[in-house]
Amino acid sequence: MLALAAATAPLDASGAPNAPLAAWLVEHTGGGACWWRRALGVECAGCGLTRGFVQLAHGHLLAAARLNPLAPALFLWTAWRALETGALVLLRRRLRHGVPDAWVWRYYGALALGFVALAALRPFGLLTAG
Repeated sequence: MLALAAATAPLDASGAPNAPLAAWLVEHTGGGACWWRRALGVECAGCGLTRGFVQLAHGHLLAAARLNPLAPALFLWTAWRALETGALVLLRRRLRHGVPDAWVWRYYGALALGFVALAALRPFGLLTAG
């Protein structure tokens, strides 16, 4: 996922934030990958995450946060998990992060609350994915 984000150009031909296969998806699905947005016309809590990952892979933190405020936190989590899995597979060692389990679960809880907040606010046009 991270390699695909890094390999995708951050902007499409019109200058808008890009996502892998974005033009193809819009052309073949009639509006993109999000079935929630296609069916109801309202962005879901995950809208903007893929484009946000592409922006983060190219170093554009503010652009990613505008697309989805949870993109930076999920990008960091994904990068850590990829590094952890790579170490386990290649080095046969577990990486120790030293963060207490209570804080890890607070992080997961904050992400869950963030998704709930986005799901509640986006139908009213607040915090749209740009």
